[in-house]
Amino acid sequence: LDAFPVLTKSLLREQFESLKAAGFRGRTHIQHSGGSTGEPSAVLLDEVMHAWRVASGWRGDCFGGLTATSRFLYLWGHSSDLHGLQNFRSRLHAWVFNRYLTDIFTLSEERSRQIHAQMHALRPEVIAGYASGLLGFVRIAEQLGLPAPAIAKVMPTAEMCCPADAEKLAAYF
Repeated sequence: LDAFPVLTKSLLREQFESLKAAGFRGRTHIQHSGGSTGEPSAVLLDEVMHAWRVASGWRGDCFGGLTATSRFLYLWGHSSDLHGLQNFRSRLHAWVFNRYLTDIFTLSEERSRQIHAQMHALRPEVIAGYASGLLGFVRIAEQLGLPAPAIAKVMPTAEMCCPADAEKLAAYF
């Protein structure tokens, strides 16, 4: 293993074009990180890997009792993550698959009110997001006296959610 070079985020950003497989001619999907470290990273997925990624996500959702038509609201990322999702094709994809994404990175009282209104307008069955973001929203919503929306499932993701945090989320939602 010592003979293998280490691929760092900075190398990935600096050498992105040169790291692509020279002979590959298929379609790729670009996958961006949320940029929580200050600068987003990107990797390319081929069609097969993209299909596996989507299938494994749906399989996990099914284990949780959800279906392909369950309406999701992802409290996720930063407004820069959403920039590429504002075109017609992306909005159509979100509508067809009932998957909606909203910025929770810049959480404030005003933004919490907007998210709360979005929850009531979309009426999602599932809210998913970083545990810290969900907990931050709940803390502000409780301070503002915003009533809990009717949500069937809350899925804290990408971070550890200790039992006390899970209880706090369950108590609000």
